[in-house]
Amino acid sequence: MKKCLVYMFFLLTILVVSCTKNIDNTSDTSSINNTTLKSYFFVDELDDDDLKQPNKYINSIDDFIYLLDYLAFYQIDKKVSFYLSDDYKKEISAPRHAFKIAYNSSDLADVYAVVFDDSDYKDKGILSIKYSISKDIATVKSETDITIPFIHNYDYNFDENKNNNIKFKIDDIKNEISASNSEQLYYLAMNGYKPKPKKGSIAEEIYNKAKKILNSIIEDDMTEFQKIKAVYDYLTNEIYYDTETAYSLDTYLVKEQAYYLEGVFLNKCAVCDGKAKAYALLLNMLGIKCYRLTGVNELNYDHAWNIVNYDNKWYTSCTTYPEETYNFDEEKRIISSYNMLLQNDVTPYLQKWDYINYKHKELFNNIEEEPYDIFDMLSHDTINFKCENLDDVIKLIEEIKKLTSLDEYKIEFNYVGNDDNFQNELINYLRQQENVNLLNPLYNDNKIYSIIFFGEK
Repeated sequence: MKKCLVYMFFLLTILVVSCTKNIDNTSDTSSINNTTLKSYFFVDELDDDDLKQPNKYINSIDDFIYLLDYLAFYQIDKKVSFYLSDDYKKEISAPRHAFKIAYNSSDLADVYAVVFDDSDYKDKGILSIKYSISKDIATVKSETDITIPFIHNYDYNFDENKNNNIKFKIDDIKNEISASNSEQLYYLAMNGYKPKPKKGSIAEEIYNKAKKILNSIIEDDMTEFQKIKAVYDYLTNEIYYDTETAYSLDTYLVKEQAYYLEGVFLNKCAVCDGKAKAYALLLNMLGIKCYRLTGVNELNYDHAWNIVNYDNKWYTSCTTYPEETYNFDEEKRIISSYNMLLQNDVTPYLQKWDYINYKHKELFNNIEEEPYDIFDMLSHDTINFKCENLDDVIKLIEEIKKLTSLDEYKIEFNYVGNDDNFQNELINYLRQQENVNLLNPLYNDNKIYSIIFFGEK
């Protein structure tokens, strides 16, 4: 399956130092003398930094997640110790199980291998974590071919030199936190902070590139939907899917830039995780809530995608699945679809999707049961992208030809009629036209068609 990657969970080993016996969660730590405690480095001994220091006593799964993300954010490779509160002990079956949930739920921790040590928990109530911080994260550029042309939607108009001088909503946030790398950058933007990139850092370079892109595709008077669509269009029409990294036999992939913002903003080539992080960064810079999720499906494929908040509702959104490479008379073209712009949690890909997600569960569980009606929103004036019959399609084509300035372009529409012979009628009509092709729906129940026009209008 093209879009499912060997993702970080397969790459990084969680080492658990533990005994399998039942654990007494009521151990009294007051009897431990100070000499013994001095051999541990506790959370509250960490240097003060911009982000709030984690709790020495973990009170909830959210506290546990934050601890893991905090240590990953600052790339702390010391062995750090902490306790669980009495109330939290009652909520969990075992510390090791709680750790695994927190690790899978975290935003940053899954980049690193980590040792979780609960060998002192039974007698002393002490737990410890130690990260192995790789020094070559995001250091290798992709070798994927990025010369295959995209065929864009009829109204696509990206000019990287354009500057609309927009207002970034993220600048209104008062809680400003320093960032020096790309992981810190997307984490801050996604979690309600204002990033302050350090001068001369990779975070500064990427943040400036993100601002430049948004200034070229966004205007302040756009609706929220138009802004989401513009970012989605950019990521599905300008950023190549990194097939070389995705299908690499190399098992040490943390060095690949394709998994990070570097892939999108420096190379214009990324796997699903790099695109998901970029989607979260760009939309949150505009004040639109967007989170990165990751999961595994029944076929044991891993994937990263997003949830987006639009009109106070949460939707699945993915900029990887809808981007496909096609051969037209031995000429390759990359074409995307709006079928994953604002979807429910089933998506048009049905059982091939079905990823089990652990991140931001409270939001994931509130995804809308029905996808947003994209084609109704795209329709305006004399243009209707919800067609009931062939005549509607012909009218749509005629109207689009008056509007587009592109030589090669796509018209995507939703068939809402009930004529079983519609597709045959459409194919017969298009065969009479020059330089036209039709992309069939992925699934019979997903009646989304794309008509591809080549050459002169």
